[in-house]
Amino acid sequence: MEELRCIIHYVRGLLAHPTETWKELSDPEQPAANLDYMQRNFYYPLLGAGTLLIFLLHGNGVMLRSPLPADAPFSLEFALRGAVAFALSYFAGPRLASLLISLFCSRLGGLELDRRRLEVFVTYNMGILILCDMFCALLPNFTFLTLISMYVLYVALEGVDNFMQIGRMRGVLAVVSCLSIYLSPHIILYIFGLFR
Repeated sequence: MEELRCIIHYVRGLLAHPTETWKELSDPEQPAANLDYMQRNFYYPLLGAGTLLIFLLHGNGVMLRSPLPADAPFSLEFALRGAVAFALSYFAGPRLASLLISLFCSRLGGLELDRRRLEVFVTYNMGILILCDMFCALLPNFTFLTLISMYVLYVALEGVDNFMQIGRMRGVLAVVSCLSIYLSPHIILYIFGLFR
């Protein structure tokens, strides 16, 4: 029950009031600013719910560009393929995004970021992306709704200002963070697609 309360609180906060929520999370005494607590109570339950939803929708042929006809029976093969791709992209996505951000910042300006703080920042933003993907999966015929995932760029930009709390290279960190967070799951999905 604590997981559901945590998910609702931080999803609502990051979507409706990102500035205040990032300022709240910047307090190191806050339990939700701890990576282990956040992953256990926010990110992994959200990832599990998204994977289950993708499993059900992908197996029924509901997903956009599904190879299954609308009246086909449930396909376990397509369901597992979709669920594994989704889970893998969002399980490895935060690690890839954190790696890209720290690599670019250290190479471009010699800026060393706090690794745990960066992982918390990236993982909260990836949670918003999971939620957007779940929403778009429920309404696959409304393709314009995929633009809703662009909102994570604004949430990440607010997080750079209010959570990461760096003065030097703020603009570079904002651009690299937004692009890395948004593109990391897609890069992993592309790589996963090469092995089919």
